[in-house]
Amino acid sequence: MGRQGLWKCPNCGKHQIWKVRSASTSKLDRSCTSCGERVRATLDRSPSGKGRRGSVDIWERSIKLDYDALMKEVLVRDGSDSSTIISKTGEIESEGQSGLVPIFANSWRPEESLNFPSKIASKKVRAELLRFVSERNEGYLDTVALCWESLSPPELFDGDSYHSFSLRFEEKMEDILSQRLLEPNLIGIQEIEIIPRRTGSSHISRRITRLMVDLRICLRRIAHYHSVTLDQRIIWQRWMIRTRIVDEHLKELFTNGLETPDGGRFTGKGFRSTWQEGVVACASAMSRAIDLPESEIDSADVIAPMIRDTGLAMAMGQTPTEVFAAQMGKAESYMDGGNPGSGGRDLHIGNWGKRVLPPTAPLPTASATTTGIALAAQRLGKSRFHLAPVGEGCSSSGEFWEAMNLAGTRGLPICYMIQNNQIALDTFVLGQSGAETFGDKGISMGIPSWTIDGSDPAQFYASTSVAREIALSGGGSTLIHVETMRGCGHAHHHDDLYLGSVSGNPPGYVDKELLSYWADKDPLPNHRELLIRKGCSEKVISLIEEEEREMVKSCREDMESMPWPEGHSVVEGVTSLINARSHTQQITDLNSDRSDREPFLELGEETLVFSDAPNSWTFSRSIQNAMVEIAEIYGDEVVFMGEDMEIAGAFGMNLPLKAKGHQSKLLDMPLSEAIIIHSATGAALGGMKPMAEIQFGGFAALAMNPLINNAA
Repeated sequence: MGRQGLWKCPNCGKHQIWKVRSASTSKLDRSCTSCGERVRATLDRSPSGKGRRGSVDIWERSIKLDYDALMKEVLVRDGSDSSTIISKTGEIESEGQSGLVPIFANSWRPEESLNFPSKIASKKVRAELLRFVSERNEGYLDTVALCWESLSPPELFDGDSYHSFSLRFEEKMEDILSQRLLEPNLIGIQEIEIIPRRTGSSHISRRITRLMVDLRICLRRIAHYHSVTLDQRIIWQRWMIRTRIVDEHLKELFTNGLETPDGGRFTGKGFRSTWQEGVVACASAMSRAIDLPESEIDSADVIAPMIRDTGLAMAMGQTPTEVFAAQMGKAESYMDGGNPGSGGRDLHIGNWGKRVLPPTAPLPTASATTTGIALAAQRLGKSRFHLAPVGEGCSSSGEFWEAMNLAGTRGLPICYMIQNNQIALDTFVLGQSGAETFGDKGISMGIPSWTIDGSDPAQFYASTSVAREIALSGGGSTLIHVETMRGCGHAHHHDDLYLGSVSGNPPGYVDKELLSYWADKDPLPNHRELLIRKGCSEKVISLIEEEEREMVKSCREDMESMPWPEGHSVVEGVTSLINARSHTQQITDLNSDRSDREPFLELGEETLVFSDAPNSWTFSRSIQNAMVEIAEIYGDEVVFMGEDMEIAGAFGMNLPLKAKGHQSKLLDMPLSEAIIIHSATGAALGGMKPMAEIQFGGFAALAMNPLINNAA
């Protein structure tokens, strides 16, 4: 049996067939039939089936292929450039009204190398790369492994050599994947309509592009992970210690309570973060408001922590005093409705001045609002990153999906984080989602997603660093799936049911093996040991622990000295126009006799007279003119957002805006009333003056939660 294949003339680019009679032949000596150029090369195989010797490209094909099959490949190769197959994705995206949403993250490239405190073994990098491919793109395991080996990586990488190798690896993978589309057994697939109006060539090229984005993100995460310094880790240890100590105090406060003015005791509300403290490291990757001058606060990154993310809120600048005051409902809590001294309306943390949005119930309100803040940043051209962590339970909510869908559609600069801590209140993961991983939820929205181990703070840091790079480069949204577990009940009152009481009744319902697995991964003692192995003395760590205990104790004393809120303060500032009516006032009104009240108008009486002049305004014309005036007064700070906005709007309401040149201020939203209102609320927080439109009254009912529990 002989050998056969194709070769490409390095002089004129013409592809031609080659054949040799013996399978042992390893040399090729040919002259180009087009330009006469003579080439001599060695017949070697690479993972792509392509041999390279000097500047000659050679492909070997099965001896079973006939001449016609080889000639078909020659014709296809002569008529196309395999190196452009992936880059053509951009052209596919812009084809007419049924064009595809851009793969936003494909515009991002790591701009520079990172500094590694110490060199890293290439074997470790390869292992992590293959682990990720197994998680997200297992069908390419062999290809990735062969590509890696073909580049002969060095034994050790420093920051510069790693960056250079990553670029070479990406180029090689693109070449391998592109070449495969031109092989004889796959040539036909390029012309097949995979789904209506999408050929095999366009569909597969987008799939390849998404794979390359995934690999690029993975390699960059590895770089950020190994750029972590000892000083950074010491800071994380301090923040995790602070979180654990605050949690201990909150549990003690719940157990014993604080005396109230009426002689009773109030125990507050608290959600601990046990075993989930590693999230604090995200703050090191972000631009914190507390590190910026007052004039630049608007460019500070924004977080929307959930109840397990108290440590992250403190790492972003909130103090233990703020946490204690919020969860004990003291008058000086920031949960005061904008009225100083009226705290205690809500027992969650949060401080917008530090760009920490309060956790909310219903759960997805915070992440949906942050999506609107990210929309404002994009439209106003502000370089601002947004992080929205949620639990796996919240990820089941429709409003969370609607938020991700908007972000994926518009390429917003936000990162969602689903922290699967195994049990949402008392609902196990088995009853929460059928997805293989929670990262699959992001993939379904076109958002790059990956999984990390929640017991490792450096993985939080590396992932947030990459997500921020992508977002600020215009690469759109990402999703980080965190596998973790809470080592405590849902709230303080839930510990005995969850873990079991000391007496053994209740015995606790959580599987002991599951608890043991995650207890062994507790980030505080494990990271402490890692610090010591890396050269930090136990004396330094012990001093940090002592300092944090004293500081948190002092903060608790500050909280205890704060006054309790006055009951009547709860009605103040419920809206920007009037105070709310107290329960007493409402009950009095209900019990009052209204039969003797005079009517405002007699039967048939009118007070409004409508003009019948030909140039008079109808209600709709008044609204149209008002929108134009608003657009001209506020310029790019305004966005008119809703369903069917960019063509004409419901009943043609937006035509005057377009006629006056304000097309860019119109934004088509996904057909979701909830995210229209949530994101408009967030956009207002983010510095815009949004006008949210819902076409019909019947649909407005779907926006009641965001209107009542958020916008109001």
